[in-house]
Amino acid sequence: MKVREIMTDMVISVKIPGSRADAIKKILKENISCLPVVKRGTKELIGIVTREDFARNPEEEQLALLMTRDVKTISPEADIREAVEIFSCGEFRRLPVVENSELVGLITVSDIVWRYISKLGLTYPVEKYMASKITSIWEKTPLKVTYEIMHLSGERAIPILNDEGKFTGIIGDTDLLKVLEVSESTVKSEL
Repeated sequence: MKVREIMTDMVISVKIPGSRADAIKKILKENISCLPVVKRGTKELIGIVTREDFARNPEEEQLALLMTRDVKTISPEADIREAVEIFSCGEFRRLPVVENSELVGLITVSDIVWRYISKLGLTYPVEKYMASKITSIWEKTPLKVTYEIMHLSGERAIPILNDEGKFTGIIGDTDLLKVLEVSESTVKSEL
């Protein structure tokens, strides 16, 4: 199976020059985890901006300075196993699909799971693959500390426990982005 067969070809992207606020709004509106960055007026891929980039550099407003430039890409004609190998190294969760330096699609871990692995008819029980040790936080942990814990643990979402150690919810990186967007809006309206 080729990457072209399971990639998303309707890619939502942002253009340079651009701002942090516009990119955050687009990520939240579309409920996506990253935005490929293209040069205005072209489809030439020049970078990618992820939720992690916003958190890593909270003061930067310019998209060109916020984005990751050296982006790992894959060809639409690559075998799906090549994408699986790239994802299995643990560094990437999405890959821009590029042909002749132009962005033609995006493939994610979810695309592979839903469109490829689900077709294999695997019936293994989940207990064989689940993590037995997970990072969790207390429900009164400050947001800044929560972000640091998520960043250090490499988790995109963390279970929340109350004073009795019982599960009360989950906080994810999207939740933290929403807090950031509300905070930015508040600061701008106060100015």
